[in-house]
Order: sequence, then C-alpha cells, then structure tokens
Amino acid sequence: MKALISQQDIENIRPIAENIPANMVDFAITEAQTVDFAQYMGCDNSFMYYLSENQSVARVQKLLNGGTYVVDGKTRYFTGLITALSYFAYARILTTANVRLTAAGVVSKNKDQSTTLGGSEITQAASQAIGVGKEYLKQIKDYLCNEDDVWNDLDLGLNTTVTGRVVAKTLRKV
Repeated sequence: MKALISQQDIENIRPIAENIPANMVDFAITEAQTVDFAQYMGCDNSFMYYLSENQSVARVQKLLNGGTYVVDGKTRYFTGLITALSYFAYARILTTANVRLTAAGVVSKNKDQSTTLGGSEITQAASQAIGVGKEYLKQIKDYLCNEDDVWNDLDLGLNTTVTGRVVAKTLRKV
C-alpha cells in the first residue's frame, strides 16, 4: 500500500526532530494508515488501499486535502485525510521516539542537554494528537455519508456501499 502522507505532512502540523530515524516515521505512517484509520473509521483496509492506489483521482484528492460540501443548503467544511493521518502518525512517533530495544532490554535514549518527559506527559501529548485526528475523521465520515452520490460506487469495507443515512449510523460510531 502506498503512503498517503509523508514526514513533511507530519511536520506541517507539528515539528519533528531531524534525528528521528526515517524508518521510524515510515512505520508510524504505515500504522496510522492501516491500524488507526481502520479502527476509528470502522472499516477494513480495502478503502485505504483504494485511496492509496488512486491518489490522482479528483474525489480522492478532495478527501485527502479536505474541502467543502453542501447539506440541506448549508456549506460544510472538512479537514482532509492527510491532516488526520498526520496527527495519528505524530502520536505514534511521540510514544516511540526515544524507546529502543537493546541487548540489555528496552531502554529510553536521552541526550545530555535534554529533559526527558515522564510517561504520563508523553501519553497526554499523544492522546491530544489522537483526539485531534479523531475529530478530523468525524468530519471525513460526515462528508462520506453526505456525499453518497460521489462515493456510492465503492464498498468501504462495511459490507455495504455508502448510501447516505444507512451507512452514516455505522460510520458515526467514533
């Protein structure tokens, strides 16, 4: 599955230290796409796979970047999937950035000039990032449920296609 976000997308929402290994960021991106998205959207990874393989399609671009849509004559705005996934990936980086498995066991890597945050502070920062990501996914769900004429040809992994209010009840479980 192709990545929908990059390290730069994450850095657009929160800074990441230059010395964070690229493979750690890549793992966080993969897990955000395959685990967090499926968990919080309530669907399997077939929808994410469709998005990753069709990034140049206009409706996918809108879902990735966000935009507006109209419901009952009112214009609504949603933040795109790139931003939502970036928050989930950032939360994963926060919780794993200074943890390493060594021959001596699991250790926390620290620098002389740094003050290490405690586990509860790291958990709180990660929870805040996850909360933002979940809120953006709620906006995306609302968009998908209300734009069923745009998305009705796809099976979102919910054992039915998007058909407005029927799937809306399933999608709104977040």
